[in-house]
Amino acid sequence: MWLRRDSGILRTVCDGADNCTTGVWSGAHPRYKSDPQRPLDFALVDLLFTRGVGAVNENGFGTQLDEPATQIPGLLAYTLEKLKHLALTEHGYVKSCACRTLWIYTVDRIDSGIQRDAADAIHAANCRCAKKPDGNIECQ
Repeated sequence: MWLRRDSGILRTVCDGADNCTTGVWSGAHPRYKSDPQRPLDFALVDLLFTRGVGAVNENGFGTQLDEPATQIPGLLAYTLEKLKHLALTEHGYVKSCACRTLWIYTVDRIDSGIQRDAADAIHAANCRCAKKPDGNIECQ
């Protein structure tokens, strides 16, 4: 997944810099295969926003759900689907973080369709979000 052909040579996707090192707190994904036809960011969303097998660092997993999606066409909608699934299937801190990130997409200045999809996901997952006195959002 981290290697791409460039003029017949395999190179890392961030050849020459280390700006692509990303911690994965969602657990191991030993059978995962990325789609070489899609940009790398889709694989990152798959790994970061899908519970793996074995031990999972719940705090790390939840916290990484705040990772912003880039402007790659279709990536934000794909990310919302992953967040919706987590909000529907997870519990505790991971669910709370998924709900909070979905809530952010409902108020962010983005496409109104994305805002509507995020609001629908919040409703479907029964997320309950409220603004705390310090201005931060807390979701359950």
